[in-house]
Amino acid sequence: MNELEELDIIEIKNGIKIIDEEVSERFEQLGKALIQRRLDLEDAYLLPNFSGMRYAFTKIDAVFIWTKGGYQIARSKTDYAIFIKILEKDLSQWKDFFEGFNIQYNIKKRGGNNIYFVLYPVKDFESDWVENASVETLQKTIDWAKKYELNFQPALEMLDEIYDIGLDVEYKEKSKN
Repeated sequence: MNELEELDIIEIKNGIKIIDEEVSERFEQLGKALIQRRLDLEDAYLLPNFSGMRYAFTKIDAVFIWTKGGYQIARSKTDYAIFIKILEKDLSQWKDFFEGFNIQYNIKKRGGNNIYFVLYPVKDFESDWVENASVETLQKTIDWAKKYELNFQPALEMLDEIYDIGLDVEYKEKSKN
């Protein structure tokens, strides 16, 4: 990797970025060919990194990432939506990006089959870099989860345990004894 960086092919900073245009184009062709065959979840969560545009995982996916994969809700094998915020000005580029990989997307609504992206175009947003992904800030994620506390109480407890933020949330399953 260091040799590739010295040759100005890649840049290592908050992850690896291909800066040589010819290598980038060939990598994109290879990536498209592989992903068009079959998109798996691991690839789906990495895919937005290759768009070259700003994004942030949001809603259920922000909770999923901030809990380090510890909390998952509202997913099935036939309906796996991945929620990302994008800049409004980049919407047509995002559409082209997903269409180039033959990947389904919707704007602000669920609906599809298998893995697909739900885009939330906004004027601007804040994000943090967590586990190789851009994700909505922890505070925004907590605020969103609190709106749906009945669904996310276990996640809020996990977030409190992981980040020691003083949410004072307890979720314990009641035994039937």
